[in-house]
Amino acid sequence: MISLGEFGQQLILFGAIFFALVFWVWGKLRYDVVALIALAIITIGGVISFETAFTGFSNPAVIIVVAVLVMSKGIKNTGFINFLINKLPIKGKPLWFQIAVLSFITALLAPFVYNIGALAITMPLAVSVAKKKKISPAFYLIPIAFAAHLGGFITIIGNAANLIVSSFRVDFGMEPFGMFDFAHVGIWISLAALLFIIFIGWRLIPERKEKKKKEEVSEIKTYTSELIVPESSDLIGKTLEDLKEKLVEEEFKISAVIRDGKRMTEIENTEMILEKDIIMLKADAETIKQILSLTDFKLKTPKEELEEEGNENKEDKDVKGVEAVVAPSSRIIGFTLEEMKIDFRYDIEVAAISRHDQEIKEKLKSVEFKVGDVLLLRGNEEDINEFMDNSNILPLADKDIRLTPSASMAGAFLIFLISVLFATFNILPIGMSFFLGAVAMVSVGILSPKEAYENIDWSIAVILGAMIPFGEALVTSGAADLISTGFLDLASGAEPITVLALVLGFSIIMSDFVNNVGVAVLMAPISILIAQQMGVSPDPFLMAVAIAGSCAFLTPVGHQANLLVMKPGGYEFTDYWKAGIFLDIIIFAVSIVLLPVMWPF
Repeated sequence: MISLGEFGQQLILFGAIFFALVFWVWGKLRYDVVALIALAIITIGGVISFETAFTGFSNPAVIIVVAVLVMSKGIKNTGFINFLINKLPIKGKPLWFQIAVLSFITALLAPFVYNIGALAITMPLAVSVAKKKKISPAFYLIPIAFAAHLGGFITIIGNAANLIVSSFRVDFGMEPFGMFDFAHVGIWISLAALLFIIFIGWRLIPERKEKKKKEEVSEIKTYTSELIVPESSDLIGKTLEDLKEKLVEEEFKISAVIRDGKRMTEIENTEMILEKDIIMLKADAETIKQILSLTDFKLKTPKEELEEEGNENKEDKDVKGVEAVVAPSSRIIGFTLEEMKIDFRYDIEVAAISRHDQEIKEKLKSVEFKVGDVLLLRGNEEDINEFMDNSNILPLADKDIRLTPSASMAGAFLIFLISVLFATFNILPIGMSFFLGAVAMVSVGILSPKEAYENIDWSIAVILGAMIPFGEALVTSGAADLISTGFLDLASGAEPITVLALVLGFSIIMSDFVNNVGVAVLMAPISILIAQQMGVSPDPFLMAVAIAGSCAFLTPVGHQANLLVMKPGGYEFTDYWKAGIFLDIIIFAVSIVLLPVMWPF
């Protein structure tokens, strides 16, 4: 461990924070990996001790997130949520009414099943509704993603930022916030913001229409797939122009031809098709299906190297195609198709991949999966469902696995209700209450231990555990005191409400580029010190930081929920702020009015 004195520690700490901010915004490394590297920097640099470095992983905030995710999976296993969603009165209703119902359902689920969990439940339904209504899913997906943020304002378990600010309150010698303390202001913020989304906000979202008339608007239009020319193909010796004439009604683009291991991107229509050519094309899911039916081309997967009879099962009538999106907690993130061996392990094919921010140029088997990637899966329904469940891949259509609640539904809700009540009335600490609830659900068989482990978003747990020590580092190194003094100098002689507005505004802006855990960890201890130096209560400042942590409305990178809907909705980077900027203004205005009333200085 290196010891450089207080000034040196501050330099190392600010350097680690700057590193984390840059790489979080850049997005080339996973959030959790960035957090771990930053933790290693301040530990080796002597800002915190080796003993302190891992205390964040035992923090109640981490335990609560893990337990809530496990219990939410248990409730989903009973089929009750699917049952309710299938009973929603939205068929044949106006678009604004459908958006209202989906948004309110998402916002009501988020306080109890975590915001990403709520979005994972309602997103497939929204895509299905859009497909049936034959309109763009863009109208639905940003509203429900934003609704997931808003639901996080209401309870301590709805958002990681809420848990962080509560833990810092304890670190500074105060009682933790209660289960519904955030609702005093959060419920009014959520209501005002939801009303804006329902009546105005969705109208500001551009309709991402498809160019192709026959194409359904809810299909992804930029899939990259690989087709191999078999030795017996009747197109061998023909040209690419002949191929295009054969497929005259299908809209697609040939981006490359791979021949003898060499990639050719400058391709003329007169280029001759040879056996074992691999044709890389970009098209929508329906077009890929049509091309496969109109030609004798085969999908290029690792299994194509095996000419076994069993492979021909892919052509039977039980084969189906499913579009699915890679969730933030997916186990396949960072791995390639070749490394995962998905087609061998699950007997399915990843027929094509679509990515929102770039054209896929390398072979599909070499593409590293990222959050928000949309996969076209092909195989038997049972195999596809097993893969999606095990890997946390979300279908872009309602799977409708269970139409009626199971017998365990009452037990699951009873366990969850008891956990909430124990936490609300301080019978047990919040972390212990939900931990025991998760253990109870596994013990009575509502979900298996394997399901419990697989449903935990370990990336969130790692980010929380790695970033929590930064709060202590900010205090012990004197950095938090330095920053808080800077805030007060900036607002010299100002009233507490003005300083509160500065803290809230700065944190809201920060949340659009840094994940909510980072905002809470950096701003919570600073806010407490600001309040102490002013001689006022820190509670309105902590609540402001928690609120700001859920205000990542302007960019797709500010929150995982935004990124998750980007590709399915066909959004561009600039689409988010068109409605999000007004939400930030509404939330800022409501918060500044209510925070001093509900949480006096």
